[in-house]
Amino acid sequence: MNKSTSILAQRSLSLFDKQTQRAAIHAAIAGSPIGMTDDELQQKLGMDGNTERPRRGELEKAKLIKDSGITRYTRKRRLAIVWVINAS
Repeated sequence: MNKSTSILAQRSLSLFDKQTQRAAIHAAIAGSPIGMTDDELQQKLGMDGNTERPRRGELEKAKLIKDSGITRYTRKRRLAIVWVINAS
């Protein structure tokens, strides 16, 4: 494999990983009747916050999820937004 093919393969894998991460976050939120906070998503999916938050932000920007207007406490006793599926 030459260098340019290797770079293209790495970029493709990174994109696939991000798509898979977004799909996992969307599915977790969709499967929760009470929505999920970032902290809950990170726990459920075994994802680091620096991975989960950007993917969740992409879902919000695409209007696939939204802020429910509700907050819940995290494990660190901080209030966090509860994310829900955007049905509109």
